[in-house]
Amino acid sequence: MNAFERRVSYRVFGIHVAVVAGLTVFPMLKGCFRPKPKQEIVTFIEFGAPAPQVEVETVSQLAEPEPPPPPGGAGSSPPRPPPSAERYSGTDSDSGTGEKED
Repeated sequence: MNAFERRVSYRVFGIHVAVVAGLTVFPMLKGCFRPKPKQEIVTFIEFGAPAPQVEVETVSQLAEPEPPPPPGGAGSSPPRPPPSAERYSGTDSDSGTGEKED
């Protein structure tokens, strides 16, 4: 390695060392001048009255639960049954509509 290449290598190495040192030293200096956080004690005080106690009742026999209401609410028509397999058995070779010919 000749003198020019050596000089360039030293400069590149020096710049790298300076950047790493700067990234290490600046946060330390910043921490020295930042004010210390104040220690605060946070206390929760409930000003309301406590909830009343719940009375527990024992039940000798449970009643059967009511069935849920039908979907759709009252007054709606019953659900339609699914189409039968023989009505829609495939495409008709003449029309191509999928309907069964009589």
